[in-house]
Amino acid sequence: DNGDLKLFDLNMGGKLRWETNCNNGIASVQFDRPDIEMNKLVVTTLESKFNVYDMRTQHQSEGFSYISEKAHRSTIWLS
Repeated sequence: DNGDLKLFDLNMGGKLRWETNCNNGIASVQFDRPDIEMNKLVVTTLESKFNVYDMRTQHQSEGFSYISEKAHRSTIWLS
């Protein structure tokens, strides 16, 4: 409901690796391809917004670099 996104590292016993807030409820989360190392993460939200995170570029205090875009006037249910 509130747009919280949290990434846990299961190899480290479930340690919280990163968290952010997308400002709207999250409808879908998807990594780009299962056959390569973690690369891009697409997050779609209510009110037609989507964020694409570059999972290879993480700043210590600001998190992963990303781009945010508004697609249209309705919810994007799948990425």
